[in-house]
Amino acid sequence: FPVTISTSNGIITGYKITANRQDASGTVIVNVAAPASSSPVTGLVTGGQYTFTVKVINTTGDGAIGTSAMIYIKPVIGESYGGGLVYQTTNTLARIAATIPGGSTSGYWSNVNTFCNNLVLNGYSDWVLPSQGLLQAMIANRTLIGGFVAGEYWSSSPDPGGLPGYYLSVESPSGQVRTREGSQYIFGARASRTQTYL
Repeated sequence: FPVTISTSNGIITGYKITANRQDASGTVIVNVAAPASSSPVTGLVTGGQYTFTVKVINTTGDGAIGTSAMIYIKPVIGESYGGGLVYQTTNTLARIAATIPGGSTSGYWSNVNTFCNNLVLNGYSDWVLPSQGLLQAMIANRTLIGGFVAGEYWSSSPDPGGLPGYYLSVESPSGQVRTREGSQYIFGARASRTQTYL
């Protein structure tokens, strides 16, 4: 961040970086000794919004605050966040897969859909059966989020005839169709939720 540096009030001995969380739930302060002019800032919370400021420290005390900047700590795929494990992110939100074992089941489409919609897990109750596209993203990142075994998984997306029942195979996540009408199929399901962090 830009800082106005002046030696008129003393010799520069370092810098103070302050990260204030927007919801006032925490402040992180890092002191950087001169001649270093940068430093990593640890201890920030994923999904948090922080205002960063930098002060020059000289032999007479703290200088004026330099230009401030707003930073968002974006979750990364595979990270624990929002009651589960992140499997997809955008600039404003994270898609989260339920943790195993509590957030997965197997059965007929109607049963697993009800399970996901009624799931209360890790303090969240807005879990759903993921759409075809979200399930594809989840399966694509299965090595980072874990919990998938070989087999088929239900999605909430309708089949081409309009009936619920589109499913994806872990081995071939391009997707195939099984309707909930007529013959019943027992496939797995993994709940998903979305959390906005901006």
